[in-house]
Amino acid sequence: MRINKLHSRTMLAAPALLFLSAIFVFPFFLMLWLSFRHYTLTDGSPGFGHWVGVSNYYEILHARETWHALAVSAIFTALTIIIQMSISLIAAYALTHGPSITPRLIPLIAVPSLLSPVATSLMWIFILHPQYGPVSSLLRGLDIQSYEGPLSNPSHALIALVAIDTWQWIPMLILILYAGLLGVSKSATESARIDGATNWQRFKLSFSFIRQLFISLLALRILESFREFDKIFASTGGGPGNQTETIAFLAWRTAFKYWQIGLASSLGVILYLALFIVGSLSLTALLERQE
Repeated sequence: MRINKLHSRTMLAAPALLFLSAIFVFPFFLMLWLSFRHYTLTDGSPGFGHWVGVSNYYEILHARETWHALAVSAIFTALTIIIQMSISLIAAYALTHGPSITPRLIPLIAVPSLLSPVATSLMWIFILHPQYGPVSSLLRGLDIQSYEGPLSNPSHALIALVAIDTWQWIPMLILILYAGLLGVSKSATESARIDGATNWQRFKLSFSFIRQLFISLLALRILESFREFDKIFASTGGGPGNQTETIAFLAWRTAFKYWQIGLASSLGVILYLALFIVGSLSLTALLERQE
């Protein structure tokens, strides 16, 4: 009987396992295999090149571009996470102690997060355009003629990308945290207020109820930010120079501009390992809180 039940469960799970294998497992092992081969699409050799062992990893890890791209990815991730999670948590907490949001306003608040990254980037390219954008027109009206546009300025391009990403994702983060705070026990917070708790103490009490939700959102945003590609591709193309070139964008450029598939696969494996470490640490923190 148990064998039949196990067989039935296996058969039910088989389609999902095959689907996951097709879209996740197989591409990863193909990328891992290619990362040990010298495979360049422009050399005209048949097949998938030849075996070079860890030479691709040696070349990648000794390239200045790799460490620059990792630094850009780390800075972009750190800035977006600190700004987005802090503002969204404070805003969500303020909303729970102010006028309640009517359900009709929720779709309007969430509009930026519903836009595609490319559409968001194109919209902000127009807004920040140094000649035709609204910001340029406003500054010219204030008799400020030195505006060049942050996306074309090496010193400001990365900050501009952080601001664009923050504009897109903060509304969704606020709504999720706001929904979590609505589930906080009213009696607990009211008892704390009656007992003379300060605003900071009541904030910490409310946060303790949504800590797991906050950690989950934090992990998701870290993973999303570290592998950011769409906005960079659409808005700056990794420039000016390579000031906004993340590790994901460097992997794309290596594969589809220089056609060095073996080196690009090595970068993909490094990116995957970095995301795996971050995800594992976040999951460990979440499970420890549950215990």
